[in-house]
Amino acid sequence: MVAVLFSSAVKGAGPYGTDNGWAIDNTGTALLTAGVASKMVQGETGWIRIEMRLIPGHTNWDAAMLGYYDNAVNNARNAGLQVLLLIDGGSWPGSQTDWEANSSEKNPGSNGDNIYVEGYATNAVVPIVLHFRDRVKYYELWNEPNAWTTSVGVGGTYLYPSNYGWLLARSWESVHITHQINDVTLFSGGVFGHSIGGIYSYGNAGAQYVDDTYSTGTNTTKGGAFAYAKSNYNVYPLDGVGEHVYIDQGGVASSLEFRQYVDWVRQAYTKYEGASTLKKTFITEVGWQTTNSIHTSGVSQEIQETNLISTFSAIKVIPYVKMAIWFYWQDNPAGNIYYGVKDSSGSPKLSYVDYQHSEQFEGINSNGTTNQNIQSYYYSHGQAALGNPFDNGHGAYVYGFFNGYAQDFDGGSHKTATLMTSTNGTIELNDQHGLWSFFKTNNGAVNYGYWLNNEFTSGSGTRQDFSRGYMTWDAVNKVVWTFVRPTMIATQAGDKLVISWSGTYTLQSASDVAGPFVDVSGAVSPYTNNAALGRQFFRLR
Repeated sequence: MVAVLFSSAVKGAGPYGTDNGWAIDNTGTALLTAGVASKMVQGETGWIRIEMRLIPGHTNWDAAMLGYYDNAVNNARNAGLQVLLLIDGGSWPGSQTDWEANSSEKNPGSNGDNIYVEGYATNAVVPIVLHFRDRVKYYELWNEPNAWTTSVGVGGTYLYPSNYGWLLARSWESVHITHQINDVTLFSGGVFGHSIGGIYSYGNAGAQYVDDTYSTGTNTTKGGAFAYAKSNYNVYPLDGVGEHVYIDQGGVASSLEFRQYVDWVRQAYTKYEGASTLKKTFITEVGWQTTNSIHTSGVSQEIQETNLISTFSAIKVIPYVKMAIWFYWQDNPAGNIYYGVKDSSGSPKLSYVDYQHSEQFEGINSNGTTNQNIQSYYYSHGQAALGNPFDNGHGAYVYGFFNGYAQDFDGGSHKTATLMTSTNGTIELNDQHGLWSFFKTNNGAVNYGYWLNNEFTSGSGTRQDFSRGYMTWDAVNKVVWTFVRPTMIATQAGDKLVISWSGTYTLQSASDVAGPFVDVSGAVSPYTNNAALGRQFFRLR
């Protein structure tokens, strides 16, 4: 067991989190209270997965139903947690017969599109995304669409691939095209991966179901949902792929088999998306239940701890995994759920400290060492402001950036942010007024350089200085970039010329004032000219 001490003042985590079951009870009262959210934060939890189920007496997502979940979501967000919403079969009324109507698998000549999947998209996905998009950016569409109980197509949460393809297509189109909402991620529901009977396979990993959904969806005579999206929008209708991994449930898990299951699912969608796809895997359930005096199915606390360590160690080196959710936070005897890192009384199991350690990312380098400047800045400003370390394109750990180091964050009141530490100090670029997005959209690392200070009040808006100029924001003009022409200073040193400049500019030289100018390889300020080269002219670009 790994023993680690954590600051009690503020907690933060990366792209990992947990699930704790119902967020509201059947009366609409929040079960995900401020107190529960606070305890999750103390455990270094970064994300909470919430199932959006309609409670008894409600058949649609009206203001009352959305209001119930407002309380739970706001409790999580106010504590600094980021939220993932699961929109599944409990989010829109219907039976498995409704889900699977018109499937091409059971009805040759049909394509899988039906009234239920259209209603699910229009009456569940759209109102939920419209209402929560200011606080929630990630949505999982269905839960374990490949899981059946009696036989294929019967029981569980199973949908035939032709039906599921249209559920994804109708949802993706309604959100991204009809409503032009492009700042949220809609990913396919986690496929159920298992090793029942000790069999490890492409099929048991859930990869075959993902493969079949693409295969059927791209075949216009069997389903055509993906072909429809590709033809109209030049994209397949999902922003990522969900996965659940429940292997070796009776003992010590093999980290090699775990990696194989994740690789198989990746293989299934890159077969169609291409190896260079930017779409990633979202592991929204992984876990092992423990035994106790009233529950004899599962593993010991020691084995759960071992499996948790090996699982998160494996996930951290898989570059295409965007997020991982540990199932479960706290045991729930009423639901016969004993996967928690805490028991039903709230007492930590042996795995709890390792869960904390696995979830800690703030100020942490990929090799496990700490960048004290970034970590201190994070602790001084707090999780509510900065959210949690998150993969915004560079991974969730600290990474090298310009002449220093940086780490990306998301989910706090500062919105998307990057902390940078260098000889200029530790400062942030955030998206409170859209500066971070403006920087990223316009290739700021090349065109604007690094930031020199935090955003500050200026005139009727704000300003932030960069090594190549500055950005301003106000309510009328929004974000505006102003380029500041660089200053180059030349001094004589014997028969040589010493050239100095500030900022992230590149020195160029030419033998004629009219050019052509070329970059001076490896030149940094101050640069000493080689007098043997004869007459030269210099400029900065």
